[in-house]
Amino acid sequence: MKKNNWKMKLVILFIALSCTVYTLHYLIFRDNMYIFKTVIVQLGFLPLSTLLVTFVLNKLINHNKKQELMEKLNMVIGCFFAEMGDELIKIIIEEQPNLYERAETFNFSDEWTKKEFTELKNKVKNENLEFSLGIEGIKRLKEFLVGRRKFMLNLLQNSNLLEHQSFTDLLWSVFHLTEELSNRKNIDYSSEEDLEHISNDISRVYGNLILEWVNYIEHLQKEYPYLFSLAVRTNPFNKEAKVEIE
Repeated sequence: MKKNNWKMKLVILFIALSCTVYTLHYLIFRDNMYIFKTVIVQLGFLPLSTLLVTFVLNKLINHNKKQELMEKLNMVIGCFFAEMGDELIKIIIEEQPNLYERAETFNFSDEWTKKEFTELKNKVKNENLEFSLGIEGIKRLKEFLVGRRKFMLNLLQNSNLLEHQSFTDLLWSVFHLTEELSNRKNIDYSSEEDLEHISNDISRVYGNLILEWVNYIEHLQKEYPYLFSLAVRTNPFNKEAKVEIE
């Protein structure tokens, strides 16, 4: 009840101020008809004022808040790719060499437009790649992912990630693959059916990972050219990529 006391006091204060102003106006000008007309006009504008505040201003405020939140989330996504995302792409590509055939598809440059990024993302979404990693490749993937489990758990504890559905899907798919692999004590004796199951999980991870990577690259090109330049020079699809500038 105490929490609402200040609100009630504020309402009473505003009503008292309004009555005081109208009373002073009447005492000075003795024009009650003008006061009546003014009140009617203000009451007529009240719905429009409420509409503007409720929909327009609130929408602008929410938009700004969402922009600030997305900026923070992009920082989290950047940490993900710096810590493990880029390396995870590299491992999958190296263990599935035919993916290098798609190098031209991911040949990003400063001249790329929103249209080109959109077309690439649509292409990635509609792809249905079949993965067939060997035992050693899966073991390498297991070692890498298990070593990053704590980092992923820390990311999943970030409640703001719920605002970024595609990145959340990526984290869950990577975490699921990590659990699948960590619970297999001896992958050397895996059956063909089990390897196929693991390959399907890797395929899911790859699809989510590449899509989020392209989104991140697009963000860097637009907002952070210097980070975009680094991303281009470390492009995992480019076998000849060198971080050093020549």
